[in-house]
Amino acid sequence: MEASAADLLIAQQDGYRAGIMIFPAAAFVVMKCKQNSLSIQLVLRYGSRRKMLVRQIMESMWYAVVTAGVLLGTEFLFAWTAKGTLINWNSKGSIYYAYTGELSDAWFITAAAGVFCMYVIKMMILFVLTDIFMWYPKTLILLWVLLVLVVGLEKVGGIPVFHFLFSVQHSTWLEPVTFIEHVLEGMGVLLAAYGIGIGCIKKKDIFYF
Repeated sequence: MEASAADLLIAQQDGYRAGIMIFPAAAFVVMKCKQNSLSIQLVLRYGSRRKMLVRQIMESMWYAVVTAGVLLGTEFLFAWTAKGTLINWNSKGSIYYAYTGELSDAWFITAAAGVFCMYVIKMMILFVLTDIFMWYPKTLILLWVLLVLVVGLEKVGGIPVFHFLFSVQHSTWLEPVTFIEHVLEGMGVLLAAYGIGIGCIKKKDIFYF
């Protein structure tokens, strides 16, 4: 079997690697970048908990897109350098054929776009949760506990709750509807997180952090 760059992009979504290294590091960097997002100046400017949370979430969307782009770009350079072939799913010697028993004329850009979308969704969920926890700094340790718990459930328990749930696999090209389902599920999680966030900050004294 011969792996292509597209195969490596899919493989690099591994929950253990992402959960232990990439996502905690991304959360830490974003926390540092947004440490003044609840400053007294912004409190006076917006004067509304909801407006402040929405502003945080809009920032998180930008950070998620940039982080996902940098991550995908880095992984692409590694994959292209290592393999030299963008995609070979129309060959019986490909990993795609070994996994699915089918051939595909899929373009590399579709594989990269699929991985990028899943990265954006996962980063958005992580950063929105970070935004909520930042309203109560003493609870931030729970965010790290949650990240470790997710890795444990997926790697040890074999339960796809985050990294493996929001990912693209070779089988996605056999059933494209699963990709749409994952996108909708991600949007649902984000809406739920927003609702929880509004509930959590409702009684928070915005003049005391």
